[in-house]
Amino acid sequence: MNITLDQNLIANVYVPKNHTVSFTLDGKEYYLLKIELPATDKTVVYDGGEHNIEYRKDNLTYAVSGAESKTAVGEYTVTFTLKDSDNYEWNGKNTVTFSITKATNTWETEPALDKNEWTFGEASAVLNAYKATFGVVNVTLNGASYTEMPTAAGEYTLVFTVPGTNNYTALEKTVTFEIKKATNTWVSEPELDKDEWTFGEAAAVINSYKATFGVVNVT
Repeated sequence: MNITLDQNLIANVYVPKNHTVSFTLDGKEYYLLKIELPATDKTVVYDGGEHNIEYRKDNLTYAVSGAESKTAVGEYTVTFTLKDSDNYEWNGKNTVTFSITKATNTWETEPALDKNEWTFGEASAVLNAYKATFGVVNVTLNGASYTEMPTAAGEYTLVFTVPGTNNYTALEKTVTFEIKKATNTWVSEPELDKDEWTFGEAAAVINSYKATFGVVNVT
């Protein structure tokens, strides 16, 4: 039996048990050449980047087909096909599995306020620059779309959510705060410049009164 042997692959030759096909080279007996697959199964967690199967390029020995590079979550197969299957065979399977698994989403910067309660009329709390590892964060205030910090007294709930996808899990954070009712006071208390006068005399004059909050109604 005459077989042409690639001298670069002699180091990979070994004698398997019960193998019947053999040949002689330089006075030594060899069996059908078995080649180790140039890649192994690979599993990575989704990170938004591109991942690929790593292997030694050898266009003379084998052809490669399948998903060599992917970004999205999934299980992909890469197939290695020998170009000279008469003389060589793989030492085992001829495919590798390339898997990208779903990521657990986390907060790179968790949503937070610089204070969780204040009194009406005081400076509002400041919301930090929050960020999720994956996805766009949606924000609601007491169930409605959030646009700005409220000013009226009351109890409020901010909910920060990132919907889950095939590539990463959902994420949620709740922040509660309260704007307390203020105690109103007089900036300038109402008063007259005199408490009594006689008919025909000049009437009393009321001063320029003002409350801290609100419009003063007079009856």
